[in-house]
Amino acid sequence: MDSKINDSNLMCEQATELFNAGSYDAAAELFLILTEDDLYAPYAFYMLANISNRMGDPLIAKELYYKALTLSPSLYKNLLPPDHPNYDYVFRGIKQFPTTEACPICGKSGEPIWCYATARYKQKHAQNYNPVLLWMYCDKCHHVYTNEFPEHEISDPGSNIQSVRTFPTEPTLFPYYSRILSKLATYTSGTELLEVGLGGCECALVAREMGYNVFGIDIAESCLSTAKKYGIEAESHDFIDFKTDRKWDVIIFGDVIEHVSDPVAALEKLNALLNDDGVLWLSTPNFDSAYSIYYDHFDPMRIEVTHKNYFSRTSLLIILEQCRFKPVDYLVSDHYEGSMEVICVKMV
Repeated sequence: MDSKINDSNLMCEQATELFNAGSYDAAAELFLILTEDDLYAPYAFYMLANISNRMGDPLIAKELYYKALTLSPSLYKNLLPPDHPNYDYVFRGIKQFPTTEACPICGKSGEPIWCYATARYKQKHAQNYNPVLLWMYCDKCHHVYTNEFPEHEISDPGSNIQSVRTFPTEPTLFPYYSRILSKLATYTSGTELLEVGLGGCECALVAREMGYNVFGIDIAESCLSTAKKYGIEAESHDFIDFKTDRKWDVIIFGDVIEHVSDPVAALEKLNALLNDDGVLWLSTPNFDSAYSIYYDHFDPMRIEVTHKNYFSRTSLLIILEQCRFKPVDYLVSDHYEGSMEVICVKMV
């Protein structure tokens, strides 16, 4: 018995080394043998899922990830260090969510492109979401989107940040937002500013200091508590359901559009809320970014469970034009790695 365990352990080490070296076919041969060993089978199926994804078969990867987690619901205790937030994650079965194969920009049916087990993301995994994420690709829009998602947005995805009373403010970001707001001031002289998604209120605080009349909306109670703490006018709304007669000169839409199920409706609403001579600042992760291409399968945005869309520069420009916005500036973000920042004016 001990001899068999030692042989399996040695085979597992060899297979893992081959995988790390990019020798996927050779690694797969050894992992397939290990699937016959009850002790090593969950890890073997998990690694075969990784190999399937990297070799271009995300649907098989999805099946194998769930096979591994079904065999060992507490598998991550063997995969992650004890100080990882998801070390104690337990798989409790697949949740049935609405699925879509249609691109949210053009409606064309997409094809599976990537599949990942998401618990290795360095944030507390929510039991509200499934632990395996399948991404779809639209070749018409060069856009990536998830094929399943909870019907209703989950405002508290289970992160340790969301559980605190207020969302933490990062003062190191103040100069970053000062530069953005100074650039926006070259496109409009108006001072009415709407921020969708307040976070730690860094942008709102700097905007107020620079003379803007700031109003914010958010669905996270911790972010609203932070706004209240600083005396910033803010209300709890899902942006798509937000109703108002007000219009703004500046709208900040930072890292929000990737969370919405209907980005076309979101941008059309932004257009309606913006004054004709106003300006929109938008940021979102870019799967075509230098950062994402460099990190490839280790790109953290590919395992972010709360994102519904993963834009490229191409798909973002398509949807902006579709919703009557003209981009006037494009930058690689120096705040969120792999994100793009775009300044837009209305096509009047």
